[in-house]
Amino acid sequence: MLQEIVYGISALSIILFVVGIALLIIELFIPGFGIAGASGIVILVIDIFITAKSLYHGLILTGIVILVVLAFVLLGSVMISKGIVPRRLILSDSTDKASGYSGSSERVDLLGASGVTLTELRPSGCALINGERTDVVSNGEFIEKDCAITVSKVEGNRTVVERA
Repeated sequence: MLQEIVYGISALSIILFVVGIALLIIELFIPGFGIAGASGIVILVIDIFITAKSLYHGLILTGIVILVVLAFVLLGSVMISKGIVPRRLILSDSTDKASGYSGSSERVDLLGASGVTLTELRPSGCALINGERTDVVSNGEFIEKDCAITVSKVEGNRTVVERA
């Protein structure tokens, strides 16, 4: 039975099968919305249409393709669950203070500084303080664009302003 299925498969069919499976594997490693995966599926379907001699033969080939794809999915799942994944898929850089990263960028140097609003504050927006564009919030009040302001409070990365 297997000899009947495999007999007469052309080199083009084998190439399409390999390319389709390769595109599905590439889809696992490339972020995006699935162009490689969709292309791989389309190529595998075209391969089945080209190769199948009858409906029965086409159904058997479809089953084989589904089994191969499921085997790759299962293999990938096992590799991920065991922690055996390519290093480029895992963020290995440290994002702690010692490496120069800071969770909060408290700007106490801005406390009491004067500036002007670049956008309307409803209650948040942007302002130009000490020549630097800064995200700011008001104490809940609406402040118009191009209005003079003063920094009244700095809490973590939140800069609170009020009319000057």
